[in-house]
Amino acid sequence: MQPSNRPRVFVSSTIRDFSDLRSALKYWLEQNGLEVSMSEFNDFPRRAEQGTFGSCFSEIENCNYYVLLVGNNKGSIHAEGVTVTQQEYRYASNLAQQGRIKLIVFARSEVVTRLRAYK
Repeated sequence: MQPSNRPRVFVSSTIRDFSDLRSALKYWLEQNGLEVSMSEFNDFPRRAEQGTFGSCFSEIENCNYYVLLVGNNKGSIHAEGVTVTQQEYRYASNLAQQGRIKLIVFARSEVVTRLRAYK
């Protein structure tokens, strides 16, 4: 993969919740000049010694933006009851606090409604 000066975006969500949207979002972002990284595509390097999750975390470090899509499903467990998507967000959030990446979060309306009711 050759380095590019185009802004890079890592899109994070459960694939099951957003499979149709993820593909459409990837296409739209790329058509608008951004490089997009998603775990289900072979668009970033995966080192055997890092494993799938470690490779995703490394790729987040290489991005300018982290887009989180929050839906109804929890997703796969990464470690100690924390899902992969939650851990990716925690990782990106830490980078954002250091000023190294910008976070963009979208949530399905039913998730927002449940959160408001919970509060």
